[in-house]
Amino acid sequence: MKESVITNLQILTPSRKAPKAGDIFVCRPIGRGYFFGRVVATDACIVTMKNCIMLYVFGIESNTKQPPERLSVMQLLIPPLMTNRLPWSHGYFETIEHRAFEPGERLPVHCFEEPMRQPVRYWDEYNHELPGRREPCGIHALKSYRTIDDAISDALHISRVPDLVK
Repeated sequence: MKESVITNLQILTPSRKAPKAGDIFVCRPIGRGYFFGRVVATDACIVTMKNCIMLYVFGIESNTKQPPERLSVMQLLIPPLMTNRLPWSHGYFETIEHRAFEPGERLPVHCFEEPMRQPVRYWDEYNHELPGRREPCGIHALKSYRTIDDAISDALHISRVPDLVK
């Protein structure tokens, strides 16, 4: 019997539609309003994993799914991250609109720290090594909807959902 995954993120509307760069989506932690996110790239790479989805999650909370006129990189809730389509297909993310990027809505450089590497190395979303850390700096790893849930929970000071232990 398959165990269901418990998250702080509520299930909204599952979708099999592939996210596109420029898509705006919402997620909703239990007991909170909607938080907005943006798909930045769908062709990002992590070592040999291709076609990863790089996204932003903003610290903008709303009672409705209507996105603000502008989503500035100055309003990021957590550093950029890379994931796959599962947050959408499981319904944790719901795409609500598609827009072209305006000035100030994308970071000029995306930085991801390679975990557990000494000396520490930094990469962009296309596996190009960077000369040093640039903020905001994410982790050079594919994030699951569970680890995204943890990152959002931490940023909002919500207790993490415990890992299931058998």
